Amino acid sequence: MSQKQSHNVAFDMFAWLALFGGIIVYAIGLFRSRMEVNEMGFYFAVLVLGLFATISVQEVLRNRHEGIPTSSVYFSIAMMSLITALTMFIIALFRVDLLPSEIGFYGISYFLTLFGAICVQKMIRDRENLGSKIMLVSEKTPNTIFETSNNHDEN
Repeated sequence: MSQKQSHNVAFDMFAWLALFGGIIVYAIGLFRSRMEVNEMGFYFAVLVLGLFATISVQEVLRNRHEGIPTSSVYFSIAMMSLITALTMFIIALFRVDLLPSEIGFYGISYFLTLFGAICVQKMIRDRENLGSKIMLVSEKTPNTIFETSNNHDEN
């Protein structure tokens, strides 16, 4: 019996690379900048808020798609958190005294990190779903695994 996998090694590797690469590049940019410590803390906090909100929104949307009941209150809070994080980040980038190339650098690394978080969360969830399907199949007795669903009544 072959199971179709919904992910592969290349996707897994690049998902982790996007997440940690984005975080590392973003952090290096912060620590090499000439910002004050409170500004660096603000940008780091906006990154953490964005990561949490992105993962939460993606999880709720996927649960709803799969028919798993979700709280509309939690979805609203997660969505407002994501909107707040993105708004604070965009406003802060346009109000800070940085070169346009630095603004682009922070913007790209921020969105790469959010994209990587979504991909890693999807990969982990797919892997857990695949594992639960395999366990359900392996729990069946050997006689029921190979039974067919075509039952013909002889008249």
